[in-house]
Amino acid sequence: MGSGGYETAIPKWQKMETDLIAKGIKPESAKWPQSAKNWFFGHGGSLNPETGVAVYGQKLETAIERLACALQAK
Repeated sequence: MGSGGYETAIPKWQKMETDLIAKGIKPESAKWPQSAKNWFFGHGGSLNPETGVAVYGQKLETAIERLACALQAK
């Protein structure tokens, strides 16, 4: 995340989403609560710049599946 922690990282993540929206792409993270976004991006997740789909490695796979279930149940 860097030496600035969440304070410097959150604006970068918000810009990533804003840039996708400006291109007419709906980011998968658009409906996530802010705390879920912070956790996802803070643990190495990102968004595909062409599709807006969440990109994550094997390390986050189980957690993302649980997040998807929780958001769907909400």
